[in-house]
Amino acid sequence: MKKQNILIMTLLLTLLAGVILTFSGCEKIEKGTPKCIKKKIRKDKKEWPFWSKVYEYDYNGQKVYFFIPENYPDATSVLYDESCNQICTFGGLSGGGTGSCPDFKTLRTNEKLIWQE
Repeated sequence: MKKQNILIMTLLLTLLAGVILTFSGCEKIEKGTPKCIKKKIRKDKKEWPFWSKVYEYDYNGQKVYFFIPENYPDATSVLYDESCNQICTFGGLSGGGTGSCPDFKTLRTNEKLIWQE
C-alpha cells in the first residue's frame, strides 16, 4: 500500500511539473504564422532577447510582421515580409529608421498580435 501511494504521488508530481513547464516555459506564437517568422522569434529570443511583441498586418497587398523591441533607448522596430526579408526599420539612433516605408503606419490594416514576451 505504501509503495502504491509513493508511485501515485510521483506520477502526480511529474504531471504537475510537466503542466507548469508547458505553460510557463515559452510564450505562444499564434497559429498560421509563417515558419521563418516563428523561427526568428525563437532564435532572437535566445540569442538577443530584445523583442517584446510581434504584430501581423496587411500592408501593400502582403502580410507583414512588425517586431517591436522592449523600451530601450534608441531601439529599432523592424518590419519583415512573410519570407523574413527585412522591409524597413523604425526608430534607432536617428529616430527615423531606414525611412523606406513612411506610409506604413497609415496604410497598415488588420492588426493581429501574434507573440508577446
